[in-house]
Amino acid sequence: MATPTDFATPRARLAAFSIDTLLMYAVQVAGGVLGMMIAGLMTRKMDPTLPQAALMDAQVRGLAIGALFWGSAFSIVNWVFLQGLYGSTLGKRLVGIKVTHEDGSPITLGKALIRQLATSLSALPFYLGFAALLWTKRRQTFHDSLCGTIVVPMPPAAIPLRLITNEPESSSRGSFPNAA
Repeated sequence: MATPTDFATPRARLAAFSIDTLLMYAVQVAGGVLGMMIAGLMTRKMDPTLPQAALMDAQVRGLAIGALFWGSAFSIVNWVFLQGLYGSTLGKRLVGIKVTHEDGSPITLGKALIRQLATSLSALPFYLGFAALLWTKRRQTFHDSLCGTIVVPMPPAAIPLRLITNEPESSSRGSFPNAA
């Protein structure tokens, strides 16, 4: 029988999700700025006599298209390909957790895609599907339960840089071991 320490803590999962989301936003901003610059340059090159309003309209469209394209591309690579091939997104890898089947075997690209699509169901209603990891024995969210997946700590050798520990919080928080 698996114990709660065999599964990723809610804190580790939240940290991984936050890192992944911040990375996605950074890629969206960079993609939007790039799209805006390209649209402005192309518009100005095609017709240098265009009024400023038309140029700004092209730049706003470039911003939106660039952000949407690069944000979507990053999301697909991170949440489907990386998670499907390696069991972890960039954020999960930095925190030291990974997604597996309930029997511990690696997930596939198809399972990662289905799990990502099912994630939207965890948001209904009021994000209760995400909160389910607080009261389930295997710390599974609703989409984990639907897909037959669990999130577990990675072996220490597989973690390039540990940003947060997966240890349950203890009552000696804030004290030093050798403080006398």
